[in-house]
Amino acid sequence: LSRMTLADSYRREKRYQDAAKVYELMIDAGQGGSYPLIALAKLCEHRLSDAPRALALTRKAMLYLDPYDEQAFQEVQKRALRLMKKIGRMI
Repeated sequence: LSRMTLADSYRREKRYQDAAKVYELMIDAGQGGSYPLIALAKLCEHRLSDAPRALALTRKAMLYLDPYDEQAFQEVQKRALRLMKKIGRMI
């Protein structure tokens, strides 16, 4: 199995820590572009309760987006803004 398939499989099985480890391996190896960054950000925000890390991953993912894909940029930007608000409420 590819790392992406494995990570997504773990996520569907609710093995969030295992999925996170595989996404981290992908990020460290420079695999998958923005996909593992966004997937791990979603896990951090919704399943691992780590909004600051989710925001850092989301910001990093913005660097990998296709500059001509306006929809993808808007989706990631929306996530970043939501996370900043969430973190502001936590302080």
